[in-house]
Amino acid sequence: MASFDESSETGPGFTVRELKYGTVEVVRQADEHGPTRHISDFRSAAEAQAWIREHGSIWVKRHAGRS
Repeated sequence: MASFDESSETGPGFTVRELKYGTVEVVRQADEHGPTRHISDFRSAAEAQAWIREHGSIWVKRHAGRS
């Protein structure tokens, strides 16, 4: 798993990052469709990566252009 200061790229525009208190967040990098977004409260990197695989593309479509 990535340390607090590091992140790991897991899919198009998504990064999984361990937070200071042991939880994990998914970060959607800013692009032409919207700003950087933080999707938090995952218990592990594996859980965050599963969310990206199962829900990431739907999330991107729903949040495109939102600020």
